[in-house]
Amino acid sequence: MVNSVNTNPAMLWHSVNGQASKSQTANTAFGQSVSHGSHAGQLDGDALISGSIRMHGSSWLTASVFKADDFSANNPIMRVVGTDTDGTPFEEFININNVDPRSASFIELFALDGYNAANGNPTKIASSAAAGLQSQNIANGGCGVNWGEAISAFTRLNMLAPVIHLMQLQQQHGNFDAFMHLQNITDAMNRHISRIGG
Repeated sequence: MVNSVNTNPAMLWHSVNGQASKSQTANTAFGQSVSHGSHAGQLDGDALISGSIRMHGSSWLTASVFKADDFSANNPIMRVVGTDTDGTPFEEFININNVDPRSASFIELFALDGYNAANGNPTKIASSAAAGLQSQNIANGGCGVNWGEAISAFTRLNMLAPVIHLMQLQQQHGNFDAFMHLQNITDAMNRHISRIGG
């Protein structure tokens, strides 16, 4: 049972085996192990967004998102350049019309965040999905730090469900700033699913 209401949006409440605990987070993300920069100070060159997600231990997934040279409204291709959790560099071209958050990789979510930023609607879908997966790991008895051990940049998962899970936890524990942020993220994910005809 929570004895106080958390009003700081940089704090998240997690329910661990029926016990409430809180995690201090960075100002730009949710979850101790999640970081996603989408403001000018963290941009890589001409990237629309740049970000990183701490997947497990000291392993980070990093990505910068650019419009592909052949990008158009009818051909929304995003170029994602980064480093996978094992240190392997990658460059992927993602057609946003093929990204379904119910079965997507982190690379695809970064591409969707970049696409949204290019259209004046910046989102933090990738970092919110990571925070949701980390929260589910904690709720299932994990330590939270190694939540992404078996996940690479290319692993496809239902990324909508963990965000909804985390949003519901925030509502249960009275963290309404975080709840509203995550509601906006799920709304953005659902708008995209509707846009692609899902």
